[in-house]
Amino acid sequence: MKEFIIDHIDPLGQGVYKENDQIYFIPKTLPGEKGQFKIIKSQRGVNFGELTSLQTKSPQRISSDCPHFNECSGCQFLHTDYQSEIQFKFSSFQKLLKLIEADQVESKIITSDKRLGYRNRIQLHYNIKANIIGFKKTKSNQILPVPKCSVMDEMALEAYQELLKNWQSTARKQRKNTGHVEIYNTGSTVKVSWNKSYAEGGFSQVNQAVNAKLQELIKDIFSHSHSNILDLFGGKGNLSENLPFESRLCIDLYPDSDKKNENPFFSLDLFDAESMQEFSKKHPTIAFDSFIIDPPRSGFKYMNDWVNKYMPQHILYVSCHPATMVRDLKNLSQNYKIKNTYMIDLFPSTYHYEAMVLLEKE
Repeated sequence: MKEFIIDHIDPLGQGVYKENDQIYFIPKTLPGEKGQFKIIKSQRGVNFGELTSLQTKSPQRISSDCPHFNECSGCQFLHTDYQSEIQFKFSSFQKLLKLIEADQVESKIITSDKRLGYRNRIQLHYNIKANIIGFKKTKSNQILPVPKCSVMDEMALEAYQELLKNWQSTARKQRKNTGHVEIYNTGSTVKVSWNKSYAEGGFSQVNQAVNAKLQELIKDIFSHSHSNILDLFGGKGNLSENLPFESRLCIDLYPDSDKKNENPFFSLDLFDAESMQEFSKKHPTIAFDSFIIDPPRSGFKYMNDWVNKYMPQHILYVSCHPATMVRDLKNLSQNYKIKNTYMIDLFPSTYHYEAMVLLEKE
C-alpha cells in the first residue's frame, strides 16, 4: 500500500498524485484528499491505482446514490456533487481550449436535469463459462455484475432486468463463450442485439433530454440565418433537422436507412481521402454557407479539404471527444476565428461531455 495526497483531477476524472518522477492516477478521489491506495498497473513512470482507504476527505465528497459505484468503472463522479462534477469537466475543457487560444472566448455550459436514470443505450459483456454478465472494469478484462445500475433510463432498465433473468440461454445460442450484448431504447421500443457492431440500430445520443437542449441551442445559433447547410457525419439529421435553412444536405456513411441517397441524405465515406472530390463531382453546382461537423471520437482528418472547397461562413464543430476536436481545429485554415465555445453535459456522472465550437470566416 502507498499513501497519497491528491493534487488535481485529470480529464478522465481520476485523482492525480505525483511523487518524485512518478505519477499516480487514482479514481474516485478528490483534490486535497489523503489516504492509501494499491497499484494495479505501472508503465514507464505512469501508475494506475485503486483507492483502499481515506484519512482526509474533501468537503466536496458525498455518498454515492449508486450501490455499485465503488467497484464499477462506468461512472467517475458520483462521489461528489453535480456542481463540482461540472466544474471539473469545464476546467478540463478550458485547458484544451487554451491549445487553440480559445480559453478566453465566451463559453456556455448546458447541464443535465437528471444525473442518473438518463441513458437509453448500454453495452454489456458476458462470459458463459464464468456465468457472468456486466460491465468491464477499467484496465482489466474482468467483468463486474451490476444488477442495480442507476444510469439507465426506465425503459432500458426494465429490459435489462428482464435480460438478467435468463441471459445464459440466449448467450449460448451465439456459439461464443464470450461476447457483448447491447440494450437500445429507440424511444418507442427497446432492442436487444447480441455481438453486433456498436449502435447497430443506428447512432443516437444516449441522453435524449440533453440532446433536446442541444438541438435548441443549435437552433438558437442559426436563428438569424437562412443557410445552405452541409451536415457532415449527419446520420439521421439529429442536429440540423429543426434549423431555419434554405437547403440542407446530411452526409454520412450510414445515414437514415429509409432515406439513403435521397435528398437531404447522402451516403459517403468521409474517412476516404477522395470523398470531397467524389461528392463535388456529383454535385458541382451546390454551395454551402454553413457546416455542421459531428464526427466520431477519431475526429475528421479531411476537414480542411471540405472547408477549403466551400469556404462556409460558419462552422459548428460538435464532438464527444474534445481532444480530437482541438487537434482538428488547430490545423484549420487561418481564415476562421472562434466565436463561441460550449460544453454540453450529455453524460452526467461520467468524465465524458460533448464539446462544441462555433467558428466564423474572417
